[in-house]
Amino acid sequence: MSVYVEYAVIDNMVFDYLLLKAALKTGRVKFGEIQLIATAAAGTFFALFFPLMNVGGAAGVIFKIVVGEVMVLAAGKYVDIYSYIRTLLFFMFYTFAVGGAMIGICYLLGLKFDSEAGFA
Repeated sequence: MSVYVEYAVIDNMVFDYLLLKAALKTGRVKFGEIQLIATAAAGTFFALFFPLMNVGGAAGVIFKIVVGEVMVLAAGKYVDIYSYIRTLLFFMFYTFAVGGAMIGICYLLGLKFDSEAGFA
């Protein structure tokens, strides 16, 4: 299976941006557009190099969660810890919901998904 880096970068950047923006708006947190774009770019950079880091299993999941926490923290202007936690939970919910929907749609289309290799 071939993966084109430019498609992976654009796809990840758009999804990071949309997920962060949705979480920030739902959490009623102020944010700057440039700040949001920079955070989405940082998340894309992480996603691009994560497969090369050879971190898997529980450590990989924990590492991804920590990166998500940092992204949410960097994306908004929080008034207190509760607004950050609320926004982080929205971000995680949206991430899991969109990911689950994508896997479900691919299952309906007959595409096979492997958590290690991606789509086959």
